[in-house]
Amino acid sequence: MLDESTRALPKDGLEDFYRVLRSVAGQGGAALMVSHNLEEIREVTGRVTVLRDGAVVDGTLETAATSEQDIARRMLGHVVEQRVHTRGRAPSPAPPIVVRGLTGRVVDEVTIEVRPGEVLGLTGVAGAGWDEVPYLLTGARRPARGSVTTGAATLDLARARSADCIAAGIALLPEHRIDDGLALTMSVGENITLPRVRQRGRPWTIGRGWQRSEIDAILRSLDVRPRRAEIPVGQLSGGNQQKVMLGKWLAGSPELLVLHEPTQAVDVGAREDILRAISETARRGVAVVVASIQPTDLAAVCDRVLVFREGRVDGEITAPTENAVVEAVYAATSPSPHSEADPCPR
Repeated sequence: MLDESTRALPKDGLEDFYRVLRSVAGQGGAALMVSHNLEEIREVTGRVTVLRDGAVVDGTLETAATSEQDIARRMLGHVVEQRVHTRGRAPSPAPPIVVRGLTGRVVDEVTIEVRPGEVLGLTGVAGAGWDEVPYLLTGARRPARGSVTTGAATLDLARARSADCIAAGIALLPEHRIDDGLALTMSVGENITLPRVRQRGRPWTIGRGWQRSEIDAILRSLDVRPRRAEIPVGQLSGGNQQKVMLGKWLAGSPELLVLHEPTQAVDVGAREDILRAISETARRGVAVVVASIQPTDLAAVCDRVLVFREGRVDGEITAPTENAVVEAVYAATSPSPHSEADPCPR
């Protein structure tokens, strides 16, 4: 029995995992896979059973005869369309947020600009450095050198703490919500308001003034279910936990929101809610960075995507499509000396 067993695996490790599962089945064994990942279900299973609200929907189906859209419809009770969330959004002419000379264990002298109102994607193969940037940029890990300039301050990231970055308007949605993003035994409301308690002062009691107003607005805007601020966040589904983790930073109106794999291990409905929220956040003038290996997510919300190779930016895609992202990442796997690369194929 496998429960969301691939969510921590890099993309290039999935095929080996699938091969083992097929081998088990080929030798007469059985595997039960519990997963939100519809692509994975289609790739590796022979039959699929969908549950919604604790009940089986339409029995057990042959996977080969069932499309991802059919599975998604059964999961949610309505048709899900893949949307592109960048329409009707334009970056602000205001000065960009600038990251200069960022250097860590993998990334090497990386400089990035992202404008208020823009969603910038970071991607590449595992180990290329794109997935190190979110943590170096937000004080979660200390780089060897590098700085970031926002409207509020210029920070020396080699000296800055997470609290300094938060004070400068920089927020991080980490990859691992259980380990790094949420206090599971605390309530939904306490998790949402926790970053601002020091600013707004005590008491912490949920239901007083600004806490209640802030919590209700977040629960409504992100469609968190159940919409109950008092229950422990650990009792929510993975998708709703992810929404709460996003909501606690959106409530603070950051200047720069940095997200690492924001839709990992969530269902298709939660994925759409999260991508919509990211785009709406940019539309309100927040600069957004999305670090992801998922080309569908990057194509759905990003205005530009930077592709990393060997710790440096290898190319840039504007108005990215899913195919353009896949091709650019594949092209970045071939060894080459560091050089000024031409823009990746559009």
